[in-house]
Amino acid sequence: FRRVLFRSCGVPAADLPSSAFITAANVCDEVQSFGKRYTFDGTVTSAEKQAAVLERMAQSMAGSIVSTTWDLQAGKYIAAVAAFDQSDVVGNLAINPGISDADLFNGVRGQYISADNLYVATDFAPYQNAAYVTADRREKWTDMDFPYTNIKQRVHNLARIFTEDQRNGYTLKADFSLKAWPRKMGDRIT
Repeated sequence: FRRVLFRSCGVPAADLPSSAFITAANVCDEVQSFGKRYTFDGTVTSAEKQAAVLERMAQSMAGSIVSTTWDLQAGKYIAAVAAFDQSDVVGNLAINPGISDADLFNGVRGQYISADNLYVATDFAPYQNAAYVTADRREKWTDMDFPYTNIKQRVHNLARIFTEDQRNGYTLKADFSLKAWPRKMGDRIT
């Protein structure tokens, strides 16, 4: 991953957060019942847009990449690194809901590519959260393909993560005291 950023995106090696890369790589290498937690299996070409390749890399590890700092995180729960309360708010505070009800989904279906299927895009068993279907009073599907995830158990896990993650989003925007200064995007705060 570091080589891709350095060569393709023209990012100076000194600007890359090596510790974040190592942490993400360690999360990806954790062994689950189906093998490593996350892998990126496939080929990219120089004709592809770098941003699209980086997005697919992040998707394959249920993670995120912060384009301004090149920090990245693999999808795994990490304990909170700080706690803020109302006394830490020194100005405006606004809480905005996340995704609108019209854009919420309670299930994911799509395709993946695997050696088991002779590298032909094949439908995976759809994932759906029954509690969300009950709350929504109907099935709400989204289509998501995983061309760089080659094990159906890993695809199913990613579909579960994306379904749950988009249900929990909201934005809190506030003017905080200097206690927030060392925090960065992706830090878990209570």
